[in-house]
Amino acid sequence: FLKGVDDYLNGRNTVAALTAAAAANPGGAAAQYALARKYAERYDYPAMAASYRKVLDLDPGNTLGHREEAEYQLAMAAFRSDKNPVPLTDFVSHYPKSEMTRGAVSTLTRHHLKVKDGEAARKVFDQYIAAFPSDHGLMNNYAWNCAETKQNREHASSVAAKVVTLAPGSDEKAMYLDTGAAVAFAQEKVDEAIALERQALDLL
Repeated sequence: FLKGVDDYLNGRNTVAALTAAAAANPGGAAAQYALARKYAERYDYPAMAASYRKVLDLDPGNTLGHREEAEYQLAMAAFRSDKNPVPLTDFVSHYPKSEMTRGAVSTLTRHHLKVKDGEAARKVFDQYIAAFPSDHGLMNNYAWNCAETKQNREHASSVAAKVVTLAPGSDEKAMYLDTGAAVAFAQEKVDEAIALERQALDLL
């Protein structure tokens, strides 16, 4: 925080300063990348997307190594602007083991479940878990979202049961049991839901 204030007071690393640097070096992908990151910090997604597009245009050979990040941010920007899932789906297909794929998968599964496309949500989920089989956090979120939207309830039940076995501690296990209870309730299995909630409470 203090560094940000110092930069602002001294005109360093600000939008104005970075814009001037990019204008002074119109062929420089590094300057556009710095500007894109600054816009991302400010949640100015349209401006961020414009700068990331310039990064891709100015560095077609990916010399700076920012293509993956740029494509992810552009895909997220497209989703934020018009809820278009296609660029994110393409990103997941092109970068199945990227560290940024988790965020894309989380966004896609929530979207597909919300619009009642359980099949698409499960396809994205299954592809990700094949690459990251121990991601208990994402598994739990998927099961919870299934319960909330009443989609893929049978699949969510098996995922919720699996994620309990992956919990690294009692707090996480209690949370995951709570998710299992939510799934059971969504399936109208009231007795099972109550039993799971009691197990969760016993851990707290």
